[in-house]
Amino acid sequence: MASQDLHQPNNAPEVSKDIKVEGSTCIVSDTSTKISLTRRAPTVPIPTRRWHMYLSYGFGSVDYDSTIEQKNQCIRSQLSDRSYRSKFHISSRVGKEFNMRSAGFPCPLLFRELIEAEQAGLPLEAVTREWRALRGGLNESESSSIQQRVLRLWLRIPSFKIERTSAVEAIKYCQPVYLVVGVFPRGRSSPRERVVFVENPTYLFWHIRWTSFRLRGLRSTLFSLRHVKGFKLYMCNSQSGVHERIELDENGNADLQLLLRAYNRWFTPSYATQAWAQWIHETLNNGSYNVVEGRYALELVLDWSVTRISIVILAPVLLSLAIGLWLNSSNWNDLGTIQTAWGTASYVVTAGSLLAALLAILSTIGINH
Repeated sequence: MASQDLHQPNNAPEVSKDIKVEGSTCIVSDTSTKISLTRRAPTVPIPTRRWHMYLSYGFGSVDYDSTIEQKNQCIRSQLSDRSYRSKFHISSRVGKEFNMRSAGFPCPLLFRELIEAEQAGLPLEAVTREWRALRGGLNESESSSIQQRVLRLWLRIPSFKIERTSAVEAIKYCQPVYLVVGVFPRGRSSPRERVVFVENPTYLFWHIRWTSFRLRGLRSTLFSLRHVKGFKLYMCNSQSGVHERIELDENGNADLQLLLRAYNRWFTPSYATQAWAQWIHETLNNGSYNVVEGRYALELVLDWSVTRISIVILAPVLLSLAIGLWLNSSNWNDLGTIQTAWGTASYVVTAGSLLAALLAILSTIGINH
């Protein structure tokens, strides 16, 4: 065993070295603690947006003012201040003035009413039913608290009949829900995120897909070989603007896998989307309609898509075979026709390989922005 004095600066972190001699080889292993920087990287200031409209129509006027600001990189820190003033006068002595002002997180009217009812301790189901009745979305069949979904398939011939019936009963409740969705670009600690407000849970996954498209952009969605491979959760602090990824246990990861499976389906039944809306409301949003009081946000995990890569590689090959056979079908025995047909097919394959390389480059660039 050999020993050696290690001289370190006064402010340097403690480092321990284990020196072992095995034959003629000296192995030095360093075990050091993780070092945290004294200050985080600077962030880009977020501008404050303001809209002002004024309209005068002779016997009255309308004045509208709206301001939206965001304190830090967390989207939950957005604050909106809206004021509306309307004046109407017939003469100098007869007139009427109407003023309205609202402040808080910018959200649709339904969610503002739900937040007020939640703070006042009123039943939330009455608010949603009244809202849907005003919007014309509530009918007699939905007035019952039990929803029954029946799927019946049959085959009938004169001497034979077979019938299959599948019925599902679930509690019918229109659960409005909001969801914070974000994606972390490579090398950045703050995600690009948006808040999704879903008034009708039947279209929950449609809203998530549309938000994913808006976050990724046209190029990264349509001209990319990557897709949404999975979901993760992260916590965001609206006071400090810090985003922290969290590690879930096996049950939590399994739940996110089920959510991804429902997200990737072409069609998800309404009773399933209502159940997922209730799960998001209670688990991710802490059972509150106030965005500032939410607990977790949904992260989109992007990775290479086997389906897209297979299509980009196989499509030019199949297209070249089809073009070659079609051009060669005019004369199977003519040497010039054969050379022209398969020469054109080789150009198609070359162009397809260049296109695949271009899409791979765009896919790599897309995750950095």
